[in-house]
Amino acid sequence: MQEYKVRISEILSRCETVEANSESEAIDLVNAMYNSEEIVLDVSDFHGEVDFNILDEHGNIVLSSGIIKLTFHDMVSKLKSGVTLEQICKDENFIMVEVADNQVYYDDDFYEFMEYLGVTNIEDFTNGIVIFEVDNGKQYYKVPFEDRLNRFDEDLESETVLFFNPEGIFDLTEDYKNSNERIK
Repeated sequence: MQEYKVRISEILSRCETVEANSESEAIDLVNAMYNSEEIVLDVSDFHGEVDFNILDEHGNIVLSSGIIKLTFHDMVSKLKSGVTLEQICKDENFIMVEVADNQVYYDDDFYEFMEYLGVTNIEDFTNGIVIFEVDNGKQYYKVPFEDRLNRFDEDLESETVLFFNPEGIFDLTEDYKNSNERIK
Protein backbone atom coordinates (compact mmCIF):
# COMPACT_ATOMS: atom_id res chain seq x y z
CA MET A 1 0.00 0.00 0.00
CA GLN A 2 1.26 3.52 -0.85
CA GLU A 3 0.97 6.81 1.02
CA TYR A 4 -0.54 9.82 -0.74
CA LYS A 5 -0.67 13.48 0.19
CA VAL A 6 -4.15 14.84 -0.46
CA ARG A 7 -4.76 18.59 -0.22
CA ILE A 8 -8.30 19.67 0.64
CA SER A 9 -9.24 23.18 -0.48
CA GLU A 10 -12.42 25.03 0.49
CA ILE A 11 -13.09 28.11 -1.58
CA LEU A 12 -14.56 31.23 0.05
CA SER A 13 -16.10 33.81 -2.26
CA ARG A 14 -18.15 36.99 -2.04
CA CYS A 15 -19.27 39.63 -4.53
CA GLU A 16 -18.55 43.25 -3.65
CA THR A 17 -20.01 46.24 -5.50
CA VAL A 18 -17.81 49.32 -5.91
CA GLU A 19 -17.90 52.44 -8.05
CA ALA A 20 -14.90 52.81 -10.37
CA ASN A 21 -13.86 54.26 -13.72
CA SER A 22 -12.87 50.86 -15.16
CA GLU A 23 -12.91 47.14 -14.46
CA SER A 24 -9.23 47.14 -13.49
CA GLU A 25 -9.78 50.05 -11.09
CA ALA A 26 -12.72 48.15 -9.54
CA ILE A 27 -10.47 45.12 -8.99
CA ASP A 28 -7.74 47.34 -7.52
CA LEU A 29 -10.24 48.96 -5.11
CA VAL A 30 -11.59 45.64 -3.89
CA ASN A 31 -8.05 44.24 -3.65
CA ALA A 32 -7.05 47.20 -1.47
CA MET A 33 -10.16 46.73 0.71
CA TYR A 34 -9.30 43.06 1.10
CA ASN A 35 -5.63 43.71 1.93
CA SER A 36 -6.57 46.35 4.52
CA GLU A 37 -9.10 43.88 6.04
CA GLU A 38 -12.12 46.04 5.25
CA ILE A 39 -13.33 42.84 3.57
CA VAL A 40 -12.84 39.66 5.60
CA LEU A 41 -14.22 36.41 4.22
CA ASP A 42 -15.72 33.99 6.75
CA VAL A 43 -17.82 30.82 6.95
CA SER A 44 -20.85 32.60 5.47
CA ASP A 45 -18.80 33.05 2.27
CA PHE A 46 -18.42 29.29 1.82
CA HIS A 47 -20.72 28.11 -0.98
CA GLY A 48 -19.90 24.41 -1.15
CA GLU A 49 -16.85 24.57 -3.41
CA VAL A 50 -14.39 21.91 -2.28
CA ASP A 51 -11.50 20.41 -4.22
CA PHE A 52 -9.32 17.40 -3.41
CA ASN A 53 -5.86 17.17 -5.01
CA ILE A 54 -3.13 14.53 -4.99
CA LEU A 55 0.25 16.23 -4.43
CA ASP A 56 3.71 15.02 -5.47
CA GLU A 57 6.78 15.10 -3.19
CA HIS A 58 7.30 18.81 -4.04
CA GLY A 59 3.71 19.83 -3.24
CA ASN A 60 2.66 20.14 -6.88
CA ILE A 61 -0.82 19.00 -7.93
CA VAL A 62 -0.71 15.64 -9.68
CA LEU A 63 -4.43 14.87 -9.85
CA SER A 64 -7.44 17.09 -9.15
CA SER A 65 -10.88 15.68 -8.40
CA GLY A 66 -12.80 18.87 -9.12
CA ILE A 67 -15.40 17.74 -6.58
CA ILE A 68 -17.90 20.39 -5.55
CA LYS A 69 -20.26 19.09 -2.86
CA LEU A 70 -22.84 21.06 -0.94
CA THR A 71 -24.05 19.86 2.48
CA PHE A 72 -27.37 20.50 4.22
CA HIS A 73 -25.58 22.85 6.65
CA ASP A 74 -24.06 24.74 3.67
CA MET A 75 -27.54 25.04 2.18
CA VAL A 76 -28.88 26.53 5.44
CA SER A 77 -25.97 29.01 5.50
CA LYS A 78 -26.74 30.04 1.91
CA LEU A 79 -30.42 30.50 2.77
CA LYS A 80 -29.48 32.70 5.73
CA SER A 81 -27.28 34.80 3.43
CA GLY A 82 -30.26 35.51 1.15
CA VAL A 83 -29.90 32.84 -1.56
CA THR A 84 -33.20 31.10 -2.31
CA LEU A 85 -33.69 27.34 -2.29
CA GLU A 86 -34.76 27.67 -5.92
CA GLN A 87 -31.35 29.14 -6.83
CA ILE A 88 -29.51 26.51 -4.76
CA CYS A 89 -31.34 23.72 -6.62
CA LYS A 90 -30.38 25.31 -9.95
CA ASP A 91 -26.75 25.77 -8.87
CA GLU A 92 -26.53 22.10 -7.86
CA ASN A 93 -28.26 20.93 -11.09
CA PHE A 94 -31.35 19.63 -9.31
CA ILE A 95 -33.69 21.47 -11.67
CA MET A 96 -36.32 18.72 -11.44
CA VAL A 97 -37.10 19.69 -7.82
CA GLU A 98 -40.44 21.52 -7.73
CA VAL A 99 -39.44 24.68 -5.91
CA ALA A 100 -40.48 28.33 -6.04
CA ASP A 101 -38.40 30.75 -4.02
CA ASN A 102 -38.08 28.90 -0.65
CA GLN A 103 -41.16 26.68 -0.94
CA VAL A 104 -40.71 23.13 -2.16
CA TYR A 105 -43.05 20.22 -2.88
CA TYR A 106 -42.12 17.06 -1.04
CA ASP A 107 -41.63 14.32 -3.65
CA ASP A 108 -39.01 11.82 -4.86
CA ASP A 109 -36.94 14.51 -6.62
CA PHE A 110 -36.80 16.61 -3.46
CA TYR A 111 -35.90 13.54 -1.40
CA GLU A 112 -33.07 12.74 -3.82
CA PHE A 113 -31.77 16.32 -3.42
CA MET A 114 -31.88 15.95 0.38
CA GLU A 115 -29.91 12.67 0.17
CA TYR A 116 -27.32 14.49 -1.97
CA LEU A 117 -27.00 17.08 0.84
CA GLY A 118 -26.40 14.34 3.43
CA VAL A 119 -29.91 13.98 4.87
CA THR A 120 -30.23 10.42 6.18
CA ASN A 121 -33.79 10.57 7.52
CA ILE A 122 -36.84 12.82 7.25
CA GLU A 123 -39.31 12.24 10.07
CA ASP A 124 -42.03 13.57 12.35
CA PHE A 125 -44.40 15.21 9.88
CA THR A 126 -46.54 16.49 12.78
CA ASN A 127 -47.80 19.84 14.03
CA GLY A 128 -46.54 21.64 10.93
CA ILE A 129 -42.93 20.63 11.59
CA VAL A 130 -40.66 18.09 9.88
CA ILE A 131 -37.32 16.91 11.30
CA PHE A 132 -34.29 16.36 9.04
CA GLU A 133 -31.60 14.01 10.34
CA VAL A 134 -28.26 14.81 8.68
CA ASP A 135 -25.13 12.62 8.48
CA ASN A 136 -26.56 9.68 10.45
CA GLY A 137 -27.54 11.72 13.49
CA LYS A 138 -24.69 14.22 13.58
CA GLN A 139 -27.13 17.09 12.97
CA TYR A 140 -30.90 17.65 13.24
CA TYR A 141 -32.93 20.50 11.76
CA LYS A 142 -36.58 21.43 12.02
CA VAL A 143 -38.40 22.92 9.02
CA PRO A 144 -42.07 24.00 8.80
CA PHE A 145 -44.49 22.40 6.33
CA GLU A 146 -48.15 22.30 5.42
CA ASP A 147 -50.40 19.96 3.48
CA ARG A 148 -52.25 21.54 0.55
CA LEU A 149 -54.92 20.45 -1.87
CA ASN A 150 -53.44 18.72 -4.87
CA ARG A 151 -52.64 21.28 -7.60
CA PHE A 152 -53.70 18.94 -10.39
CA ASP A 153 -56.84 17.33 -9.01
CA GLU A 154 -58.41 18.01 -5.63
CA ASP A 155 -59.65 14.42 -5.54
CA LEU A 156 -56.03 13.20 -5.46
CA GLU A 157 -53.99 12.95 -2.27
CA SER A 158 -52.93 16.28 -0.78
CA GLU A 159 -49.42 17.59 -1.38
CA THR A 160 -46.85 18.50 1.26
CA VAL A 161 -45.06 21.83 0.89
CA LEU A 162 -41.98 22.60 2.99
CA PHE A 163 -40.89 26.16 3.79
CA PHE A 164 -37.14 26.80 3.73
CA ASN A 165 -37.37 30.43 4.84
CA PRO A 166 -34.21 31.17 6.88
CA GLU A 167 -36.16 32.38 9.93
CA GLY A 168 -38.11 29.08 10.06
CA ILE A 169 -35.20 26.61 10.00
CA PHE A 170 -33.80 25.63 13.39
CA ASP A 171 -30.77 23.52 14.31
CA LEU A 172 -31.96 21.01 16.93
CA THR A 173 -28.70 19.06 17.18
CA GLU A 174 -27.89 19.95 20.79
CA ASP A 175 -31.50 19.35 21.88
CA TYR A 176 -31.50 15.92 20.24
CA LYS A 177 -28.15 14.94 21.69
CA ASN A 178 -29.19 16.08 25.19
CA SER A 179 -32.55 14.31 25.15
CA ASN A 180 -33.61 10.68 24.95
CA GLU A 181 -36.83 11.52 23.11
CA ARG A 182 -37.41 13.46 19.91
CA ILE A 183 -38.22 17.16 20.31
CA LYS A 184 -41.03 18.42 18.15
